[in-house]
Amino acid sequence: MLVALALAAFAVSVSAGPLTPTRGALPWNDWNFIQTTDLHGYVGGHGIQDGGKYSANVADVAVFVDEMRVIADKKNAELFVIDSGDWHDGTAYGDKTNPVGKLTDPLLSQIDYDVISIGNHEMYINATVDQVYKNVVPRFPERFLTGNVQYIKPDGSVVDFSQRVRKFKGSKGTKVTAFGFVYSDFMKQPPAANSIETKVTDEVVKPWFTEAIQEKPDFFLLVGHIALRASFGNTDKNVAPDWAAVIKSIRAVHATVPIVVFGGHYHLRDFMFMGENVYGLTSGRYLETLGFLSLNKNGEKSSVDRRYLDVNVNTLNYHLGHDEDFALGSSTKKGKKMNQDIIEAGIITNASQVIGYAPHDYYLSRVPATNEYSAAYLWESMVYKTYQKPAPANPAYFVSNRGTLRSDIFGGPFTVNDAFMALPFANKVLVVENVDFAVIAGFKAWFNKYNKHTKRAACTGTPGLVTVDDLSPVSDGEDTAHCPYDNFSNPAKGLYSPIELPANSTQKWDLVFCDYVAPDVVDALASFGVVAKLGSIAEYIPGKYSNDFLVDMAKKFWQKDNSTSTASAATSTVATSTSVSSSAAATSSSTAASSAPTSSSSATSSAATSASTGTASASASTGTASASASASASASASASASASASASASASASASASASASASASASASASASASASASADPTSAAASASIPVYVAPQPASSSVAPKVTNLYKSSSPATAAVSMLAAVVVVACMV
Repeated sequence: MLVALALAAFAVSVSAGPLTPTRGALPWNDWNFIQTTDLHGYVGGHGIQDGGKYSANVADVAVFVDEMRVIADKKNAELFVIDSGDWHDGTAYGDKTNPVGKLTDPLLSQIDYDVISIGNHEMYINATVDQVYKNVVPRFPERFLTGNVQYIKPDGSVVDFSQRVRKFKGSKGTKVTAFGFVYSDFMKQPPAANSIETKVTDEVVKPWFTEAIQEKPDFFLLVGHIALRASFGNTDKNVAPDWAAVIKSIRAVHATVPIVVFGGHYHLRDFMFMGENVYGLTSGRYLETLGFLSLNKNGEKSSVDRRYLDVNVNTLNYHLGHDEDFALGSSTKKGKKMNQDIIEAGIITNASQVIGYAPHDYYLSRVPATNEYSAAYLWESMVYKTYQKPAPANPAYFVSNRGTLRSDIFGGPFTVNDAFMALPFANKVLVVENVDFAVIAGFKAWFNKYNKHTKRAACTGTPGLVTVDDLSPVSDGEDTAHCPYDNFSNPAKGLYSPIELPANSTQKWDLVFCDYVAPDVVDALASFGVVAKLGSIAEYIPGKYSNDFLVDMAKKFWQKDNSTSTASAATSTVATSTSVSSSAAATSSSTAASSAPTSSSSATSSAATSASTGTASASASTGTASASASASASASASASASASASASASASASASASASASASASASASASASASASASADPTSAAASASIPVYVAPQPASSSVAPKVTNLYKSSSPATAAVSMLAAVVVVACMV
């Protein structure tokens, strides 16, 4: 019954105005391409956050692709569908399983791709490498292409990770030669032990590649987890070295054959002219963007066009010719099965369980890093409060890379999936103990500047991504017109907690950091004459990971719902029933996305988007890590709060009330435990003290720069959106 209620609640579409494409029909031509990249497990979409701008789920996208192929055939055109890697590390749906991707990889594999490349987030952990090699590659035996990665089998033998090249014909007979690569520079974080990565520049001179390019195709298709440009952003006219090497090798044999490049990794919307008859596209991140590229069969520059589609059902239906409220993802047997699988993934991972209440929005780049609405400020001001051990333990200085933060946090009910999206990486938390304060005080020199501000021009409309690329002088690439946000570049290298240190200290300190930045920390300490050896550094709290922070912090400090940016008029309870969550977990965004703003002013809300770092010349969405939330979430998440998906509304209300009481008791117990101030190895445990040592200098006053937009929506997935709406219906109320 609850499932039926949830579905009924989302039978209306999102208001058309701000979501309806403004540039008209797509620019179809002889050769047409749809690209996804950097999906990072976002199978459930983004729900109604940001006004539903990115609310379609993977079922909607899969059905959209299938219908676009039919449209292409009717137009006597060809359509090629591409993905450029990074399916992992980003949501509870994908990361709260072992191995990661166990539930999300099969869902993403339902999209009918012609070519897929591997991404760096497929390659850091042995279990993830195994998962992709054994379960994803076999789903695309000819279409998953990896030209510079090999797999080490348990017996020690080395084999190609997948097929290296694919030669095939499009639906109208176009001859295509396709390759797939991942960028060569893994910096100080090497691939997992069961994989070998070689340099792209080395591979393109080997016989397998030089022989593969001898035969002349109608066009070469290059797909890879490699940025298009040599440096971050949309303005560098230099081609990324890896792509430059591939293009050079092809041009030595075929001087004018069109080359179409699909990149990824930087989380940007971008188009680039990469040489004569060489065209490159990259399509954002997190299932926010579908890139569309088209050109004629001669590959003429004047024929090239591109669009960046916001991934919501209104947009997808518009381009398919459906009514805006058409239930796209539920319109086929395949889509219905995918929606059910997303629901089940939500049940298994507790993705929609509410673990606290964010008091307001926290942005990656829309405000200065020193502003109280900054995600960086949240990390820096709250990590030490959450994890500082009581006296007589040393004061601790916590350090992380900027990339640990992956997405904005929106005020209101804060779920397991929200935590994973904002901070997903399970890095061990290490400590070098008894460090002189002079070293701690000088450590910040290893981190870079922030607060470079780009002021947006006057603009009336819906805030969103605004891309300036190589085709912008000819045409606007955004499928739906947006107004850009202000942009502040936050710490380029790292984060520190506490924010301010005392002027002096005679105490020894502990330097705490995640293992991802351990090589940098060791180098920094060496410059101060402190010796720390990689591989022998102790854990600060054994068993604690960097992605536990937001969960631990929310359990400790976010138990009161006094937020200023909630998505629903309904009163959510801490520890929302996982059964209730499951009923909503993946309502097709044709319904979930259409769940419409619960606030009457929602249509005009300039909601907070996932951080766009785009300046006047770029629309880069900064990608960084999201927190691996604890499955237990909070003490209030008890079995008594669970309701069967088939339970009655009154039973659900009773369960919810029980959960609220449990949450209240848990909060009281936590406060009592804090008052006792007993020492503990784990400052997040019930017996730990919540008081902050006196050596910490006062926090700086909040910046006078307030966010220009208050987000009226709060939901990070269709699951969360559905839980909030359902409650109203039943009157329950460190990586890049």
